[in-house]
Amino acid sequence: MHEPNFSIEFVAMIEEEGGRFGGGLLASRAMVGKVTRGQLDNFKDQEGISTAQAMKDFGLDPDRIQEAVRKPGTIEAFLELHIEKELKWYIGPYGI
Repeated sequence: MHEPNFSIEFVAMIEEEGGRFGGGLLASRAMVGKVTRGQLDNFKDQEGISTAQAMKDFGLDPDRIQEAVRKPGTIEAFLELHIEKELKWYIGPYGI
């Protein structure tokens, strides 16, 4: 069995299209250090729930948002699997 020369990390990203909180690319921006703890309190959904509160409700700690930051040069490659929401444009029933 071949061992890779680098680690493999799986990351689930949320709110990339801004559907709930309207910010868009939230996880991607957090990974490059463009989201502050204060912004997590300010981004709110239609019911007034902040991103910070939603994170807490999901068992996450918004005070640790800076731990999501990846330093430049630390990611060798990136592959995104994206669930496509507009299946009507495709011939088959596949949403990936």
